[in-house]
Amino acid sequence: MKRSRALIWGFCLVLLSACSGGDPEGDASGAKTLSLGSEVSGAIAEVGEVDWYRYRAVEANNVLQVRCSSNTFRPDVDLLVTAYEVDGEGNRVRIYGDHAPEGSQLPADLALNLYIDTPKDLLIAVRDLLDDEASEHPYYLSLDYLQGGDGDENFASASFLAVDDPGSGYDGNIGHVGDVDCYTFVAGADGVYAVTVDYTPFAGGTDVDLKIEIYDGDGALVMSDYGQKSKYRLLPCLAAGDYYVLIEDFGRDDYDTSSNYHIAVQTAAAAEAGADDNRGEATVLSFDAALQSYLGSGALEYAGDQDWYHLPLAGIPASGLQVLEISFDDGGAGSAFRYQIQLEDVFGEVLLVHDYLGGSATYRTEILAGGGDHFLSVQSAEGQAVEAAAPYELSVQVLDVDDPAEAGAGNDSINTAQALAPASTPENGWTEAKIAYRGDDDWYYLDTDNGNPRVLEMFMETEEPSLADYAVSILRDDLIEKVYDSNGEDGPTELKTSILLPAGSPVGPVTYFFKVSDAQGDEGDGLVPYYIRGNLVDIPSALPADPGAPAGAVYYDEASEGSNPGDAHVRLEHNSLLQKEYAVNTALLDFNGPNPSPGITRSAAGGLTTIAFPWIGGYIDYQGDQDWFELDLGPLYQQGVPADSDWYYDLQVELYVGGAGSPVEYVWKVYRDHNDNRILVDRAGDSDGFFASAGDSDTAVAPLNLFTPAAGSGDQFWVGDAWEGKFYLSLGDFNFVDAGRPDDDWGYEVPYYCRLTLVYHPGVSHP
Repeated sequence: MKRSRALIWGFCLVLLSACSGGDPEGDASGAKTLSLGSEVSGAIAEVGEVDWYRYRAVEANNVLQVRCSSNTFRPDVDLLVTAYEVDGEGNRVRIYGDHAPEGSQLPADLALNLYIDTPKDLLIAVRDLLDDEASEHPYYLSLDYLQGGDGDENFASASFLAVDDPGSGYDGNIGHVGDVDCYTFVAGADGVYAVTVDYTPFAGGTDVDLKIEIYDGDGALVMSDYGQKSKYRLLPCLAAGDYYVLIEDFGRDDYDTSSNYHIAVQTAAAAEAGADDNRGEATVLSFDAALQSYLGSGALEYAGDQDWYHLPLAGIPASGLQVLEISFDDGGAGSAFRYQIQLEDVFGEVLLVHDYLGGSATYRTEILAGGGDHFLSVQSAEGQAVEAAAPYELSVQVLDVDDPAEAGAGNDSINTAQALAPASTPENGWTEAKIAYRGDDDWYYLDTDNGNPRVLEMFMETEEPSLADYAVSILRDDLIEKVYDSNGEDGPTELKTSILLPAGSPVGPVTYFFKVSDAQGDEGDGLVPYYIRGNLVDIPSALPADPGAPAGAVYYDEASEGSNPGDAHVRLEHNSLLQKEYAVNTALLDFNGPNPSPGITRSAAGGLTTIAFPWIGGYIDYQGDQDWFELDLGPLYQQGVPADSDWYYDLQVELYVGGAGSPVEYVWKVYRDHNDNRILVDRAGDSDGFFASAGDSDTAVAPLNLFTPAAGSGDQFWVGDAWEGKFYLSLGDFNFVDAGRPDDDWGYEVPYYCRLTLVYHPGVSHP
């Protein structure tokens, strides 16, 4: 019977976890026949010996206990007992195994409890655990059925429960190992019934975890629940007839007479019982033309309940993309019930599967409609039991989406990407499109060549909040850069990024791709368009004319970075997840030797030496760009003079930004390379972090003329002989964050000018 098969497999899963060893292919032809209630003895007298025993179990719905023990203290043999079921073809299936503790000082005492659901042949093997010991000392083997004292161990002796009778419930407990309490009730009519078990575990704790199973009159398992909790409420939808309830310990290996339960059965109210549990019986929803929506509500009211809805879309015209905006919530119930919703088209293609946690914000998503009419189902998520009615509300709005990018072949793949022409200003060159539905991707491409290095820019924005959390990726052979808005609903989206396109060889055309999508691929918005623009910018060949700028500045451009001596780089750890490498100029600040770099001057006065470096001008050419310069601080080189053992330098950094100012918030930092490995961290106070910094303090565009430390301020900025070694000066954009959106500026509007000055103090290590 189905009922028997369900019982034995549920029990075997527990038994198999206890198995250890056993040889199901051993020769059992000489197995001795056991008798119920009698004891036999044997011995594992030879290494590798296996003693086989046979028994025909005919008493169904009972627990057969196999006991194996010895009287030997400090035994050489660690007894292993394994039970097998023999099927109709003579094959052996291991159903239980247990062994004495390895190296135990006490005699073996094993008890294997086997649930007998139907008559069957059993084989029992006794051997040494590892088949590597032997002993003449005997073991003793017996078997018998466990007998309870309550007389309700099987269906035939089940206690009767009257439905909807408060006085008909029963109190019970798991009184012995293998105890099974059986109850029966009559479902007088088709409907939903509540089988409720209130469990009161012993206050000091218990090992008994109840398992409750409901079977129909044919012995087929209807449903079950298990675990240790105070209330079990099973809500099956039943046809009229006889039913049985079994209560036992999960695993049937514990008991507790101090942990009691109470069982009762009542009818449960339900708006429908099995009326729309499949697609063929789906409830047809009416279309609200004013709202352009289908509206529905209901509740999951019993185990296995599925509510199916038919959405007759075939008669709704669409001139563009037909997109379904689905909204789902629990109607304010606020429970932690887990729902699953599924949408499929008329051909059975599944378009959406989503789990919703009750009490969460309304779930909304937009799905591109498939073919013909559609069907939406609501059910409990996997592992979620229905113990009380779980209400919900849903709506499906039918959108007729106008998305220019989807015209013709569309641009949903890299092979159908849409061309973008470079557009240099926000006033022109925008392309309008939509991430109209869940899973929608829009692809674009921009052609250029690799004859000269240049900067590729991307700008993407919306004019209002959107359900889509937009992401834009730049790709060529691989992903190069990705930016995204983690929450499109908190305001309009503004994304921008740029990358350096290096010169290449051989010179030829190159293509870069932009992919616009939802960041997680699970949302869309057919009502809110986005606008995207790409641009190519040539790197300036010289600094611009500026009467107020320092004269004779050295222009440090991207071409200069690529030709740095020794191709030096530093690795900067921005955070635990982001590390970047930057080219380092090792020449411009090389002052301390017989051949200092051009433009560096020394002047001595009052026993001090001032080292003045040339002004350096440059730009933040692309997003995340930084300019780096190496500075080696040690005793000042003086030809023919021994090096000082005690010394320190005063440092001063000047930063100038002319004209009307720059949208880039220029900032400088000085890092100490404590470990002399060019691996630095972008935080203050770390031995390999920056210990001084200054620059633009806000996002307002304004000129900047900054001295650090300022003259007459009394501030000190110095490095002494204890820190002898390499330092790095970096110039970058200060990345202000506003409402979760970094500004990450770059550009060629106005350059920075930066100058470093050192004052050398010999004979002393600090001010």
